[in-house]
Amino acid sequence: IASGSTALAERMLRTALTTAQSPAEASGAAAGLARLPNPPLAVLLPLLETGTPTVAGAVAQALVDAQGAEVTRGLAEASRYARGAFRVALLNLLAERGDALAGSAVREALSDPEEAVRTAAVTALGRLGSFADVPRLAAALGDPGRAPRAAAREALRLMSGTLVTRQLVLLAQQPASEALGLAPADQK
Repeated sequence: IASGSTALAERMLRTALTTAQSPAEASGAAAGLARLPNPPLAVLLPLLETGTPTVAGAVAQALVDAQGAEVTRGLAEASRYARGAFRVALLNLLAERGDALAGSAVREALSDPEEAVRTAAVTALGRLGSFADVPRLAAALGDPGRAPRAAAREALRLMSGTLVTRQLVLLAQQPASEALGLAPADQK
């Protein structure tokens, strides 16, 4: 798409979004905006946060499908400043996108005071993370909240393999492992 055509398409879709007479029209316009070569995140993210469930769902799916590292970077940056349910939604989007570029923002969310955010961060790290993230996921097994602990168990299960198992064994041999619930069985 030529830049002039893209700008025109964006203007038309923004107009369609603001004048939509039904949730279906708003959803279609939001999805069209998200599919542009450089989706206007400044327009789409507020819809994700405050739009009707239909519009927010259309925006979310379109952002999962949107191409490009810039979209991932924009979503990751937004997740750093978002709070509560909106941060959870952004972390879920990043996990669904599957782009490791989001790893830093996801790791930061592991220390969020809200249990739901930590749970989403653990889940996302399980999908986006690498072998180097096994200690972080193991540490989440000691989270005070039940949901982050369950998410950490599932993430480690999904990442299972010889290297992950070795890393967990090494962690279990460390003194802090008891606090993480990873002490060898004969020491429990």
